[in-house]
Amino acid sequence: MLKVRNLTNVLQQKLQLGFRCLAICCFCSCVVFGGESFSEEKRVVTIGVLDSSLSATDKSAIAQTLEALENLPGYRLDVQYYNPSELEEQLIQKKLDYFIGTSGFYRRFQSFGLRSVATLFTETAPNPRYATGSVFVVRNDSPIKTISELKGKSALASWSKGFSSYFAPMGEISKQGFDPESFFAAYKTYGPPMTNLLQKLENHEGDVVLIRACLLEDLEKTQPDIFKRFRVLEEKKDNRLRCKHSTDLYPNWTLVATPSAPWTETREITKCLLNIPDSTGFGWATVPDFNTIDELYKSLKAGPYAYLRIQTVQSFIYHYRFPLLFALFCILMLCVHSWRTNVLVKRRTQSLRLAYEKEAELRRKIRESELRIDQLQKTEIIGAMSSLIAHEINGPLATIDNYCRGIKRKLEVEGIDGSWLNRPLSLIAKQTSKISDIVSRVRAYAKRDEPEFTKIEADKLLKTCVSDIRMRYPNCRIVLSETEPSVVLGHVLEFEVLLENIIKNAIQAAQAAETNRIEIRQICENNSMFIRIFNASSVCSSEELEKHLQPLHSTKNQGLGIGLLICRTIAEKMRGNLSITYKDGEVFTEVKIPLFVSQEKENADQNC
Repeated sequence: MLKVRNLTNVLQQKLQLGFRCLAICCFCSCVVFGGESFSEEKRVVTIGVLDSSLSATDKSAIAQTLEALENLPGYRLDVQYYNPSELEEQLIQKKLDYFIGTSGFYRRFQSFGLRSVATLFTETAPNPRYATGSVFVVRNDSPIKTISELKGKSALASWSKGFSSYFAPMGEISKQGFDPESFFAAYKTYGPPMTNLLQKLENHEGDVVLIRACLLEDLEKTQPDIFKRFRVLEEKKDNRLRCKHSTDLYPNWTLVATPSAPWTETREITKCLLNIPDSTGFGWATVPDFNTIDELYKSLKAGPYAYLRIQTVQSFIYHYRFPLLFALFCILMLCVHSWRTNVLVKRRTQSLRLAYEKEAELRRKIRESELRIDQLQKTEIIGAMSSLIAHEINGPLATIDNYCRGIKRKLEVEGIDGSWLNRPLSLIAKQTSKISDIVSRVRAYAKRDEPEFTKIEADKLLKTCVSDIRMRYPNCRIVLSETEPSVVLGHVLEFEVLLENIIKNAIQAAQAAETNRIEIRQICENNSMFIRIFNASSVCSSEELEKHLQPLHSTKNQGLGIGLLICRTIAEKMRGNLSITYKDGEVFTEVKIPLFVSQEKENADQNC
C-alpha cells in the first residue's frame, strides 16, 4: 500500500508539472501569435463587382483575381456584387474604394473621378483592348438575315442600360445609318440569366436577343445544339476575339479605382494584378486609352456626351416640355404664395417692427447708462488710488534720495574712488526727483492748483525723451528726423509725460505688428510746433482704432486706459491738441502746440 501511495503521489506531481508547462505554452502562443493578429490591424478594402452577364472564362478569372487580392498583407477585402443601377448608386454615395465592371460602365461615369487600374485579358480574348462585344441572336428559322432587317422588330435584353445589351448593339445600328432610339418597335429587358431570354425568343416573345459575346459558346458546353436552334446575325470575322460577335470590339473588364482609394493601396493592388502568372490562363494589363468606348458614346450621344442631344432651344423645350410645364406651374404657384405671404407679413410685422425699434432704443440707452456708470466707477477708483499713492509714496522716495546721498558721502569720507557710481546715482536721483514732481502735480490737481507755465525748449526735451526711451527699448529702432528750435509754454513735467506716453504707445503698437520701428518728425509751421509719429499697427481699420481710443479702454493686461486721456488733457491745457488717425496699415499720431511768441515780436507783427 505504501508503494502504491508513493507511486500515486509521483504521478500527481508529474501531471501537475505537465499541466503547468502546457498552460505556459498556451499563454506564450497567445501572446506571440494572438498579439500579432491584434497588433496588425488590416485595412478593409471595399470592392464592388458588376453582377452582369459574365462568360465562364471571365467569371473564373475574376474569382481567381479576388483570391489573389485576398492574400495581400495588411488588407482585408469586402466584396459585394451589384447590378448596374445598384453599382451606380454606390458610386454616387462614395461607398466603394474599387469596382470591377465593364469598361463601358467605367467610361460612362468617368466624371465621378474614376481611374482605371488594369484591364483583364484571357485566352479567349488575348488583347485587352479588343475583348468585349455583342451578338444579335435570332431563331434559326427566322427570315431575318441582316441587322437592317430588324428595324421595327422587338428586341430582348438583360439590362436597359447595359453596355453589351444596349450601347454596343446600338452603336452597330447607328454605324449602319439608323436611329438607335426608333430602330426597334419594342425593347424589353428581363435581367439575367441569358437562358430565359433565349427561351422567350423561342417562344416568339421577341425577334432578336442582344447579349454579350462568348455567352453562346459557354451555353454550347451544356447545350450542344445551341447553334442549331439559334444563329448570329452579321458575324464579324477577325482573330481578336475567339467568339462570335456582331459588333465592334471594346476593352475588357476593368478594375477601377474611385477617388477614395489611397495611392499606396492602389500601387499594391496594381503590382498584385500585373504579377499574376500567365499560366493561370488570364492576366491583367494596363490599357493606354478607351477611345473606342468614348467614340461609341459620342456617336450615340449618351453617357458623358448626353448633352449633344440638345442642339437648339426648340429641341430643348420639346425634349423637356413636361418638366418645363411643371416647373412653370410651380413657379406661378410660388409667386402667388409669395405675394400672399408678403401681404400677411407686412400686416403682421408692422406693429412688431415699431415695438422692436422702441425696445432697441431702450437697450441702447441702458447700455450707454451702464457704460457711463462703469466709467465713473473706474474714475473714482483711479482717483482714490492716485490720492493714496500721492500721499504714501513721498516717504519711500525720500528714503531712496537719502540713501543715494549717503552713498556719495560715505565714498567721499572713506576716500574711495566712486566716479563709476556717479552716473547711476545721478540717474536714480533724477528719476526720484521726477517721481516726486509727478506726485506734487497729482496733489496739486487734487487741490485744484493750476501750475505756472514756463518756457520749454521743446526740441531739446524731445531729444532727451527719445534718448531715455531708447535705453528702455533697445530692440526698437526709433528714427528721429532733424528737429527745429522751438519754444512752447507749459509745464515741463507734464510735457515730458505727454511725449513719453505717445512714444511708448507707438513702440508697443509697432511691436504688436512685429515691425519694431517708429519714425518721429518735429517741424514748426504757422506759429505752431508739430510732433508727428508714424508706426505700423495690428489695427486693421479706422473703426477698430476708434474703439481702442475710447476712455478707460486698454488692450494691455495691466492697463487702465487713462494714458491717452491724460495726454489729450495736457495738450489741450497747452492750447494744443492730440490726434490719432489710421491709414494704409499705419497709425499717425500728431501733437500740435502753439509756439511761444514774445510780446515785442507780437507787437511788431501787428504793426506790420
